[in-house]
Amino acid sequence: MHLLFIRFLSMFTVVIKRFYYFIPLSIILLLSACSSNSPLQQSSVLSKKTHIQQTLSQRNQQMQRLLHWRIKGKIAFIEKNKMGKYKRKSASLRWDYQANTEAEKIKPFQQQIDLTTFMGINILHVESYGQQHSIKVDGKKYQGSNLNYMIYNLTGLNLPTQALPYWLKGIAYNKQDKIIYNEVTNLPKILNSIFVKPSIQTLAKESFVQQQLMRQKQINNQTWQVKYSHYKNFSGHQLATRMTITHQELTIKIAINTWSLL
Repeated sequence: MHLLFIRFLSMFTVVIKRFYYFIPLSIILLLSACSSNSPLQQSSVLSKKTHIQQTLSQRNQQMQRLLHWRIKGKIAFIEKNKMGKYKRKSASLRWDYQANTEAEKIKPFQQQIDLTTFMGINILHVESYGQQHSIKVDGKKYQGSNLNYMIYNLTGLNLPTQALPYWLKGIAYNKQDKIIYNEVTNLPKILNSIFVKPSIQTLAKESFVQQQLMRQKQINNQTWQVKYSHYKNFSGHQLATRMTITHQELTIKIAINTWSLL
């Protein structure tokens, strides 16, 4: 009797050991199955959401109608100085933009731009109402009509606020702009744009021929290139989330986390 009990106990121990070995193995297999299936399912869903078949004309028309939006992300300014050294400034970016449609010409154009450090300190606050702009830097407020000039003189940042709303959407700022599209997606890949900021006071003192020569020189010196590296679908709009803007010794990198339609 005692011998039978010992044999039964030994057999029971073997079964228990096998059971404990089986549980971790089954759990590992289950987890590995979940981990291998989830990314595939997620990527297939994302690919369907991000891919919208549009012609160039259809997308351009859609982007032209996109006049009320908000972006949140990061922006970095990298510029080479006269000594050949690169200077980098980066900040979090929030931009609320509300332009006018044909039916809303009575309403003034409005926008708000905020640049903040990673610690949450605001380094630039812009509010635009029509052609008047209010800027707050270091706790002091300034007002004027030439926004790009004000931003550059107060912060040293070369931010082309007039053209960027077009570049962000991947459409031409003026008729001279040239866009290279991806052959598969029909989305903008490279945009070469002319952004000219003429000095009216300087040009007014020159003759007509000199004015034309100065304008041509300004055009040559104001060529900007935008390269788009990633797109995402936001409410049926295929919008860029990564772009690099270059102009002479200046590089602006923008990473957009969210596009919101206002």
